[in-house]
Amino acid sequence: MPERLDDLAASFRRDLRAAGKADRTIIIYRQAIRFFCDWLAARDRPLTTDSLTKGALAAWFEDLHEAHQPGTVLTRYKGMRRFVRLAARRG
Repeated sequence: MPERLDDLAASFRRDLRAAGKADRTIIIYRQAIRFFCDWLAARDRPLTTDSLTKGALAAWFEDLHEAHQPGTVLTRYKGMRRFVRLAARRG
């Protein structure tokens, strides 16, 4: 059964805190998840791990490149990379 992304995001926050990440880093990484979820919702895609695919992430990053500075895109990439790793560990 696919996990809801917001439930996984709560685990992600705990994982970041346990790793000793700064509060600002946690906020920024969680924003990346929220922005990705907003992007999914705008496309009527489920907000579950079923939508956490390489294709969906690539399309989202492509859209980000059109609207944001490279530094912003890189920061969101870093947050999502760590989030996807957590999702993969959890199955």
